[in-house]
Amino acid sequence: MAEPQPDRQQDHREQELRDWLAAAGLVVDKATYRIDEVATLLGLSLRTTYRMVNDGRIRAVPIEHADKTTFRIPRPFLFDLLHRPN
Repeated sequence: MAEPQPDRQQDHREQELRDWLAAAGLVVDKATYRIDEVATLLGLSLRTTYRMVNDGRIRAVPIEHADKTTFRIPRPFLFDLLHRPN
């Protein structure tokens, strides 16, 4: 029985994401990214990036703290941003 072939398309996507993150000067192996990191990655202001999170254009996970809520963008969501049509 033949061994399963690695998903070359997935490998290509992962490399593309790693290149994109590295070009922005970000750590490439993190599981989640802060809003300011995503703003840098997309070349947007922090305010615009928060606005896009709040209106759903950027998917993010809210993290509840005692006095505030912060957001993190999981790595798989970044791939969606990379390939989103304008």
